[in-house]
Amino acid sequence: MKTIMKILTGIVLGAMAGGGGMWLYMEYRQQINETLNREQLYKERRKAHRDSLMQIRAAQENREQENINEEIRQKAVERFITDFYKQAVFGDSQKKEYEVNLTQHCKEKGKDFDGGVWTLLGADIYGSDANRKELLQHLRVSHDNGDWYRVHLVQQGVTEFRYVKALVKGKDVMIDDVK
Repeated sequence: MKTIMKILTGIVLGAMAGGGGMWLYMEYRQQINETLNREQLYKERRKAHRDSLMQIRAAQENREQENINEEIRQKAVERFITDFYKQAVFGDSQKKEYEVNLTQHCKEKGKDFDGGVWTLLGADIYGSDANRKELLQHLRVSHDNGDWYRVHLVQQGVTEFRYVKALVKGKDVMIDDVK
């Protein structure tokens, strides 16, 4: 009987040691899995953060490029309006040649004036070559708001402004309105 007791005690102790070992092994595996999951989650969060930063950076770069393109477009329109004023409005060129740069709306608006749209643009404010030279010397065009540009005219110390709305159609610039 003592032998059976020793065998049973050995089996019970062996089962307890085996169960305890199994429990420790399961706890160890669970910790490893939790650590791996935390590391995986950390990596995924870092990747998501990097991706979002890259998206933000790409959006900023796109906005910057759009701003640069808009500035280039505005400068080109300013140059066009300056050349238009120098050649068509105050120049000796035939005004008919430049009417292709006026929209129908602009032409319609000029019908109420004796000189047509050219009066609106300011062609009537100079009378002599001296006035014309002064107007050309002080002529400045700057972007105002949206499609509107401010034309700065100075004659005998008096400053006038004309506001010109310019539309870009393809590679052509069209004058659509004048205030």
